[in-house]
Amino acid sequence: MTIIILYTVKIDLEGLNPIETVERARNHVVSMTGNLVTPTPIPALALVTTAADALEAAILSTRATAVGSICWRATSAGGNCAS
Repeated sequence: MTIIILYTVKIDLEGLNPIETVERARNHVVSMTGNLVTPTPIPALALVTTAADALEAAILSTRATAVGSICWRATSAGGNCAS
């Protein structure tokens, strides 16, 4: 008879902004890598890393778009765009 024990790990993402969420996910991956108690965590650490990368890319894309929009509005109003 095989006994399977499942653990639930709460990483407490509620209330975090997107940047803090990326940082928490990356910290979780570093902490879990090589952990002998949970050698194959669910979700897989590669999946958590991929999700963190995707969120970080979205954050950077949003920032680039927001800066571009601000510059466009400034120049349209006769101002200049200092980036």
